[in-house]
Amino acid sequence: MVQDKNKTAVVLCGHGSRALQYQTSLKNFVKFLKDGLNEKNIFYCFIEINKPLLENCLDSLVDEYSKIYLFPLFIFDGNHYKHDIGQVLLKFEGLNKIKLIDKLSLKKEVMPIISKILNKRLNLNKKNFLLTFCSPSKDPSVMNELKNYTESLSTNLKFSGYSHQFVGKESLVIPQIKKILSSGGKVVLHPIFFFNGFLSKKNILFFKQRLDENIIYLRPLVYYREIKEVIVNKLINFS
Repeated sequence: MVQDKNKTAVVLCGHGSRALQYQTSLKNFVKFLKDGLNEKNIFYCFIEINKPLLENCLDSLVDEYSKIYLFPLFIFDGNHYKHDIGQVLLKFEGLNKIKLIDKLSLKKEVMPIISKILNKRLNLNKKNFLLTFCSPSKDPSVMNELKNYTESLSTNLKFSGYSHQFVGKESLVIPQIKKILSSGGKVVLHPIFFFNGFLSKKNILFFKQRLDENIIYLRPLVYYREIKEVIVNKLINFS
């Protein structure tokens, strides 16, 4: 990952959540990376809600480390990724020691892994329906990215149909889902989140309370070994 571990820090930046499970799973992920990479200087921070915030975290590290690699735990090109992180980095611009590692690519890195996982769990001769959700955003690029990802994944797996929505719009798809299930089809619910925060739990609970048959529930990304391996390789190869 780096030539001189003692002078280099890696910072993972999450969104932040009031859900304790979100914070716990992020901390567990940091421990997984520390153990797997035999690297002590891995830290975490948040854009909002939880502490330390990104700016405070970087403030605490800039005097101690000659290089800081920042890896955003974001999936979509929303305002947090495009604006908030950039605004913080501008404050450290003159130091020239903080390097941003590209976030995971939804289509290039995540989609092949999810495709393989679903290939093992689905009978592709059956009538399957893909349902994706992500955090609401006012940035139109988020919905476009969600749409493109959902279309591509559905096409790859030869699904009979798909729908993509923001969390909070679950009721819009209930009639369609009931129709699929009543005809013997299966539904894949794919909430696209890194960790199991408030919105991902709310999304899954909505469907479990109303429809619990023939639905495959995918977990947040960090729970899949293959996703973890991609992140590990990104950190190892970045220099």
